[in-house]
Amino acid sequence: MCRGETAEGVSNEAFIMQWDPSKQTVVFKSLPALPEPLANAGIGAIGNTVYVLGGSTGKEASSKVFSLNLKNSSLQWESLPELPVAVSHAAVAAQSNGEHPCIFVMGGRSTDTSGSKYFI
Repeated sequence: MCRGETAEGVSNEAFIMQWDPSKQTVVFKSLPALPEPLANAGIGAIGNTVYVLGGSTGKEASSKVFSLNLKNSSLQWESLPELPVAVSHAAVAAQSNGEHPCIFVMGGRSTDTSGSKYFI
């Protein structure tokens, strides 16, 4: 979904991988660039909306949350309220809490003010 980090650094490129049953192959479709470069972000989807949560800017963990409605005629990432803690490498799951669809962010790692990494 997100290109992440390459030898050139952290990227803001985004894409979707879809299975094409007629060609029996995976097709890559480009999406608009993320508002900022991120690697190791968590990704989840509810319906036609994709969510990108946290990640790493290359220097520190991020608390940013972005969404993209794939059915919107003008594809554009929207900034949402930030996570309470900056986190990268988190597991993300989309599931109902019994009343509403929710995105759950679990685990991951962050850094403290000294730059030391710790696990959440």
